[in-house]
Amino acid sequence: MSSNLNIAILGSGSFGTALTKVISENGYKVNWWVRDSETAKHINDTKHHTKYLTHIKFSDNVEVMTNIEDVVKSSDLVFIVVPSQVSIDVVKEASKYVNNSTNFVSTIKGFAKTDELLLSRVFKNILKSRRLNNSTVSVLSGPNLAREIIEGNYTGTVIASNNMEINLLVQKVLQNNSLKVVLSDDISGVEIGGTLKNIYAIAAGIVDHLHEGANCKSLMMAMSIQEMISFAKLFNAKIQTLTSISGVGDLFTTCTSDLSRNHRLGMVIASGLPIKEARAVIGGVSEGYETLMIAKEKVDKENLDMPILNSVYKVFTGEIVAGDFVESWFRCIS
Repeated sequence: MSSNLNIAILGSGSFGTALTKVISENGYKVNWWVRDSETAKHINDTKHHTKYLTHIKFSDNVEVMTNIEDVVKSSDLVFIVVPSQVSIDVVKEASKYVNNSTNFVSTIKGFAKTDELLLSRVFKNILKSRRLNNSTVSVLSGPNLAREIIEGNYTGTVIASNNMEINLLVQKVLQNNSLKVVLSDDISGVEIGGTLKNIYAIAAGIVDHLHEGANCKSLMMAMSIQEMISFAKLFNAKIQTLTSISGVGDLFTTCTSDLSRNHRLGMVIASGLPIKEARAVIGGVSEGYETLMIAKEKVDKENLDMPILNSVYKVFTGEIVAGDFVESWFRCIS
C-alpha cells in the first residue's frame, strides 16, 4: 500500500462503490461502511457488489463493515456518500467515534431541510457540537457518473475546502490517469452547483420526452445556468465556480446522459407516471425531487426569478401537465 492513511467510505450506492474502487486501486486501505449485513458479507466473500457495478472486483485492501464505529475510528478522511435524507443522522453517528483531526468529505448532491440549507454547514455544526473543532468538512462534486469513472473514461471532479492541505490530500487519494481532481476554496459554489443541477436534469428529461429538439434543450440549459448562479449568489458563491467543472460540467453531464437517474426521472414523469411510481421505476436515489421541494421554498422566500425551476415544481405538484412544461418557462423569456 502506498500510504498508512486511514480512509473511510460511508455509503454503498453506485458512487460509494466507485470511490471505493478508485481509492483502493490507488493503493490505500479502505474501510467501507455498508448498512446491509448480507451485502457486506457478499462483498467481503466475493469481492463484488450485489447491486451496483457488479462487474468490478475489489482488491484485498477493501474491508466492508456494518458497524460505523469500526469504520470511522482513527480515520484521516471520511467520505460521506449516502442519500441526503439520511446524511445528517449518519454524520451525527459517525461523529461520536472520530478524533479531532478527522476530515469529512461530502459528496452529497442535496440540500438540508434546515435554515442552513447547505449540508456542509450542517455537518460542520455537528462536528462543532462534538467539540471537534479541528475536523474539517469539504465538498467533492463534478461530472462524475460512477460507471464512467470505473470504466476509466476521462473526467474531472472538484474538491472544495477552506484548507488547502486537505484539498491536496483528497487530490492525492483520488486522482489517477483518467480522473483529474481540481482544487477550489468555494465550498458553497461547488455544493450548490452539484445539487441544483439535478432539478435541471429532470427538466431536460421532460424536454427530451416531449421531443422538443436540441435548440429547446440548449436554451433550457443556458437558462438553467443563470438560475443556478442567481441562487448561488445568496450564499456568496463565486460565479466562475458555477460556470466551470462542478457547475456547467456537471449540468451538461446530468442533462444529457442516459446514466443520469434524474434525467430518466424527468422522462418517466413526462410520460404521465405519478411521482411515487416514477421513482420506483428509476430505482436508486434521484436527489432532484427532494432538492426541488427544498429549493422552491428558498426561491419563493427570496423572490428569485427562476422560471425553469418553478415550472418543474408545477409539473410535480400537478399545477400543469408535462406537455405544458416548455411553454410555462418559455413565455417568461424577455
